[in-house]
Amino acid sequence: MRVTHAVIVGLLLVSAGCLTGADETAEEPEDGSLDARADPNTETDATSRAPEPGPLEAPPSWIPGEYWTIEIDSTLLDEPITWTRVVAGYSSDTYLLGQPAEEATPAGLLLHVPGLGPVDQGNLSYGVHGDAFQPTAFPLEEGQAWQTSFEGDPVNATVTRAGDVAEIAFCCSRNITATYDPSVRAISSLSVDDGFLAYEVTDHGYAYEGDIEVPTEREVVFLQGRAAGALTTDGSAGPPAGQAQVPEAVDRVAFTQIVGNLDMTPAEEIGAYLERAQLPNGSTYTTQRSARTDGLAISFHEAANASGTWTFDHVAGGPGLAFTEGIGYQLETRTLG
Repeated sequence: MRVTHAVIVGLLLVSAGCLTGADETAEEPEDGSLDARADPNTETDATSRAPEPGPLEAPPSWIPGEYWTIEIDSTLLDEPITWTRVVAGYSSDTYLLGQPAEEATPAGLLLHVPGLGPVDQGNLSYGVHGDAFQPTAFPLEEGQAWQTSFEGDPVNATVTRAGDVAEIAFCCSRNITATYDPSVRAISSLSVDDGFLAYEVTDHGYAYEGDIEVPTEREVVFLQGRAAGALTTDGSAGPPAGQAQVPEAVDRVAFTQIVGNLDMTPAEEIGAYLERAQLPNGSTYTTQRSARTDGLAISFHEAANASGTWTFDHVAGGPGLAFTEGIGYQLETRTLG
């Protein structure tokens, strides 16, 4: 029996991304700098004043310190994850989005929604594994249509309803729905593949203060695993081990490990799965699952000073899979307030 590449890709797309290793496409300022939108002496006053909610006709003008509380859920998660997305600064045409240092989670980067790092000011697009996912195209009028991609899959976007909010549908290689709400000046909810992965904004405000961690220069530094015993992520046979070399330019690596039976397997199927990563500094991370039932176990991790040789063990003892994906990036910390 051959487990197809498409099956593995389908799982990767929802949990951690596509199979390409290209850099993110949203551009950053050439000099790496980010201007403040207020005079340094009055920055707190300026960012604490809430702008009027923007219309559907034009993109919002985000300001440093503007933030959204995000609740994200997936059938892969035991419970929803809540985190905060903050505007850390901007350039002439790009915002820079990050997470508060004290509560940053690698899941915010690995699940791909909503965007972190560079975000286009005109259409709020951001890079997802080599392609820009464009969630909006202003003016958001009923019937407005555009083409974009999500995790490597081309999708057609259409505004299906425009009133107090704009409802947007993406098809056909992926089934995505999104709502743009002018009152929160952003996509307020988004669902991928009928809720397999979904998020909503539960709070929105201004004048966030503190250190904000922003991932820049992102790239997939490893993506490997095994399915149904010995099949690799490209469908060929391979041994239950592997290595990856993370470049010196990488500050940190956010990585996920996913193991378990595929949803399509009979409930009585027994599977024994293990994914282990050994870092260049000798630290080891292991995720394992032994069960008769369907379902996957997923874990999120982050490693600093991560350049060097990583080694992996992939044990897929059953009809499911075991794999790991890592996104390397440079970390920029911005202080607000």
